[in-house]
Amino acid sequence: ASQFYARSLSSLELFAGEWIEADDGKKTLEPTSDEKAVALLDRIQDPGGGRSGLLGAYGRLMFLAGEAYLLCTVDEDTDDEQWEMLSTNELRLVGDSTYVRYKAPQLQPEQFQEPTADDYEPVGGSDAVVYRLWKRDPEFSFLADSPMQAVLDVAEAVLSHT
Repeated sequence: ASQFYARSLSSLELFAGEWIEADDGKKTLEPTSDEKAVALLDRIQDPGGGRSGLLGAYGRLMFLAGEAYLLCTVDEDTDDEQWEMLSTNELRLVGDSTYVRYKAPQLQPEQFQEPTADDYEPVGGSDAVVYRLWKRDPEFSFLADSPMQAVLDVAEAVLSHT
């Protein structure tokens, strides 16, 4: 089910938009002519271009866990931005604006520092920018909710018997 959800989202087209109010008071979302907003959105893309990989990973993580981290790092050799959608197991907040990334259990973890308020441009001096994306739990807004939450007890029971 999560793969179906991921494939459905991977074909979405994102655009920078703004709400336009018509004479009758109804609002519609229209693509914006704000070049800065368009340029900022265009920065967010897969390593080879496009966004299907990011959107697919987002869909899978939102279905399974209800949250994901959008990570932007800068390649030291080329100064190119690299955008990735990561799980909360792979990227963990360990202190004030410090994250540790675990690419795999057997690999050495990487540490990233978020930019300060004075230098909030992710290119040039900052290790990483991280955005938490989550569907809020109806009872506790800081917790994530997902379709899998309802069957976690059953899934854990199945895992413990295998």
